Amino acid sequence: MAAAKPHKEHSRAARNSKQSRPLLDQLPGPWFARSPIRRTGAPRFVMVHDLTALAIMRTHFAHPVTFPVLWAIFWRQQTAQLRDLSKPTPISIEELVQQTGYARSSVFLGLDELKERDMIDIAPGGGRHKRSTYRLTALDRWLL
Repeated sequence: MAAAKPHKEHSRAARNSKQSRPLLDQLPGPWFARSPIRRTGAPRFVMVHDLTALAIMRTHFAHPVTFPVLWAIFWRQQTAQLRDLSKPTPISIEELVQQTGYARSSVFLGLDELKERDMIDIAPGGGRHKRSTYRLTALDRWLL
């Protein structure tokens, strides 16, 4: 007669360690994930009180590329500037192309639309491999 396995082997931690996260492994690029929830280790997502994210979700654009470009800048700013979200974030055009999947000329078209609508501030990098910096402007400047 075989003895039953102890209850400890069937714990939540044992189950979670065996589960893979294929979606997180498939995400491209050098983008940093938000720090996971301490208690469960689950990745963080947009929360309801994130007014900027909610405002972006309800915004409509003339060009389809503008929406992914804005999200890429927003998430890069959220992950790179954890303490001060008003600071600009350096992003190269190549990174935006890689993250959005659009051509370089399309990314510039999206950036132009964002700048015309006063949704982002752009400080040119000045060449020599210095990246331009992008910062989302205050919501009251562009939220209708």
